[in-house]
Amino acid sequence: MHTHPSPSAHVCTSDLPSGTLHAGTALDADGRPTHRLVLLPQRPDKRLNWQNAKAWASSVGGDLPSPQEQSLLFANCRDALPKAWCWSNKEHEEDASYAWDCDFYDGDQYGSHKSYVGSAVAVRRLPLESLNSSEDVGAHVCTGTAELPAETAKAIQNLRKRLSRWELDHLRKLSAELADRLDNAQQRIEDLESEVARAWGAADSWRDDALNLVNDLQEAGKDVGLTQDGALVVMSGEVPF
Repeated sequence: MHTHPSPSAHVCTSDLPSGTLHAGTALDADGRPTHRLVLLPQRPDKRLNWQNAKAWASSVGGDLPSPQEQSLLFANCRDALPKAWCWSNKEHEEDASYAWDCDFYDGDQYGSHKSYVGSAVAVRRLPLESLNSSEDVGAHVCTGTAELPAETAKAIQNLRKRLSRWELDHLRKLSAELADRLDNAQQRIEDLESEVARAWGAADSWRDDALNLVNDLQEAGKDVGLTQDGALVVMSGEVPF
């Protein structure tokens, strides 16, 4: 498994190849900036399995990105990415024979068997003090400016607030829709229960009418019987045996 270098490690940004793209600042689980991510311009000339993809990334002076870094690449450097699924550097947590990959068509992430062949991109991780506005580097910044870590953290925080509000509004709308559907279903149940009650009432009434009719016929000296087919018939006089 690959691990990220310490952000305090020295990296000479002047060694970055021409065409390198700055993808942005990576954050830890608490939202704190950890390092800057740059996308190297090299691409493999063929599809690779996971082990060969790792070896290729190392051969061009980089590393496969993590799944989090792949999301950052897709967000900020989409036009520079191959329109294919690319390996990450992370093994699958539940099965070590699989590794995570990202489909750069739509940004979705999946787990694929390490023997499968896919594409790859290589990245480097730079300390936070790299790529600041006072340093002349050969890397092009995808987002247009090299923001300071504090500004980046603030922008991320504002984005998270907006996403939280959007998620809350979405959940409220979904809850209202589900409540309406539940009300409609409850009304349908009540309507069906009323129809069943009316049907039972009609059946009881038909049974009572049939019994009254049989009694009236018997009082008139007529018998009521059933044919072999189940048809109700009225017979005059006595039934011969």
